[in-house]
Amino acid sequence: MDARKKVILREILKNKKPVTSQYLSKLVGVSSRTIRNDIKDLQKELKGKSVRIEILPGVGYSVKIVKDGSTKDVLKEILEDSNYAVVSLPEERIEYILKNLLYAKGFITLKDLADKLYVSKTTVANDMDKVESWLKAHNLKLFRKPNYGFKIEGDEIDLRFALSDYLKMTQKQDSLYDLAELKMIFENIDIDKIKNIILNAQEDMDYKLSDVAYSNLVVHIAIAIKRIKQNKEIKISKKSYENIKAKKAYKTAEKIVQSLEKSFDVKIADDETAYITVYLLGMKPFEDQNLNWGDIRKIAGVKLIDVVEKIIEKVDSIYNIGFSDDMKLKKGLALHLKPTLNRLVYNMKLRNPILNEIKHQYQIAFDMAIIAADVIREEYGYEVDENEIGYIAMYFGAAIERKKSNLNNLQTVAIVCASGMGTAQLLATKVRRVFPWFKIIGVYPLYKLDEVIKNNPDLILSTVPISASNIKVIHVDSLLNKGDIEKIVQVIHVVDNDRNDISMLTNLLNENIFETDIGLMDKFDVINYLSERLYKKGYVKKEFMKAVIDREMISSTSIGNLIAVPHAILGNAIGSHIAVGILKKPIIWGKDKVQLVLMLALEKMSNEDSQKIFGELFDIVNDPSKVIQLIGAKNFIEFRNIFGRGLYRDNK
Repeated sequence: MDARKKVILREILKNKKPVTSQYLSKLVGVSSRTIRNDIKDLQKELKGKSVRIEILPGVGYSVKIVKDGSTKDVLKEILEDSNYAVVSLPEERIEYILKNLLYAKGFITLKDLADKLYVSKTTVANDMDKVESWLKAHNLKLFRKPNYGFKIEGDEIDLRFALSDYLKMTQKQDSLYDLAELKMIFENIDIDKIKNIILNAQEDMDYKLSDVAYSNLVVHIAIAIKRIKQNKEIKISKKSYENIKAKKAYKTAEKIVQSLEKSFDVKIADDETAYITVYLLGMKPFEDQNLNWGDIRKIAGVKLIDVVEKIIEKVDSIYNIGFSDDMKLKKGLALHLKPTLNRLVYNMKLRNPILNEIKHQYQIAFDMAIIAADVIREEYGYEVDENEIGYIAMYFGAAIERKKSNLNNLQTVAIVCASGMGTAQLLATKVRRVFPWFKIIGVYPLYKLDEVIKNNPDLILSTVPISASNIKVIHVDSLLNKGDIEKIVQVIHVVDNDRNDISMLTNLLNENIFETDIGLMDKFDVINYLSERLYKKGYVKKEFMKAVIDREMISSTSIGNLIAVPHAILGNAIGSHIAVGILKKPIIWGKDKVQLVLMLALEKMSNEDSQKIFGELFDIVNDPSKVIQLIGAKNFIEFRNIFGRGLYRDNK
């Protein structure tokens, strides 16, 4: 099965609705006829496998699982059954090259990589630009030597952070590391011993670790032990060491090191103890219900509490939402930003496994987090990347949901969440909003499952698969999607009536700012073009274009399904409008391809209205067949009619 067919199969597998040949042709960059021929070849190649492709005339292609199993099992069986690299996407090649470089003891040649990837040396050479960019972001260099090849150069501590981030990057299915996979990678290191050592050390910490933080620490220590046994040790300057040693977390690190030395028969230097301290300082905490505001002020410090107040004040001034009395938001941000600042100080990269979902489903909260990042830059001088912004957004998302909540206490529910306090808060508050009669007795990390069962709730909502005898468990997404709500509804036998909003979106469309057949090939050229149209029509101020570009530079506004929604943080708009640009051909926009651009120019409006606009917008663009119809619209009236049908399809 060649690379293009693998891309096609993955795309059909991931979409719940049938996918058309027209949509696939735009995504892959070939004709619809070629797609149809590829589908025929795929049907032959999949004979005897656990899956088959169904052709639905006039509708598109879908996948049917014909044996017991899941999408993940199918992907593993069909796409990962070779001893050589089985990749179908450019980013998968990048991952494969990174893996070889990070684990290499010497040089690696272009020819060796090309042979294993079944691509040309020219293709690998082009991929090296992206590999080099990834390494640069981790303070590492790609060293080239004629007739020898490539190898990575840099400080040991940066290499270890990169190894950890690579392992997390390759974890596709969950926000936690796959323990079985870790045991294969660290075959001579007892992972269970490391887990127990960390659990014992938590007694000395100010707050308990989230499951993600806990698993990250396990991996970092496993990497450290492996590198120490290879005589690759960290060296820290005397000044930095003395600074780190003065931290309270150093005592905890010493306790961990003593246990590691006994368990693994290794001698761990003081610099390595400082390294573990740095990682402890950057750990994401899990919410401790017993911490009061006084405790949190003591943990966070006066300066950070002041910064949190400034963040909330600035968000309130722009969105007029009234977060100043939300103590949960203040506590959550203070506890979260404490380790965040340590990560920024020591250049620790924290990958966010649900970043895209946060950006797509909670765009307003993400924009609020961008404001928070701006305050952090002003106060501390550190740039905050989009992974960190995504984590901060979870707290604002939870605060927004609390604003909508109307709590009653009729049914006891426990929430088990692996991703940390911000995600847990958002999940809990969204559950309260959709099911206001639920009494949520607590939010727990996975390793506290015994405590959950002891409290005997009527229902457990968990972001990771678990089982509990005599208690109903529902596995839900950390953002509580529509499918999760339907599962809960089926269990408790109620009707979901949360679809009563009247659309605002069609009123924001305007024929004066609608254009098809745009031949531009760069996203910033498209942004400039549509911004200029809005300005000339008197819908935005001159500063609007710069604000949109600044927002785009922080994090791509592509949302998948060939769509981007560039916009500015509220302001610089005169009234509220959506400029529509349909491109002649899909172009690269961030990590996605985009052909339909919906530029939002929103004046200051209530947070409820902003949420409604983004919510309805993402409902519409979540349907690939609807997107193809919108891209194919010949004029404004046709586009508006298709757009309107999309908005109301779920309310009929």
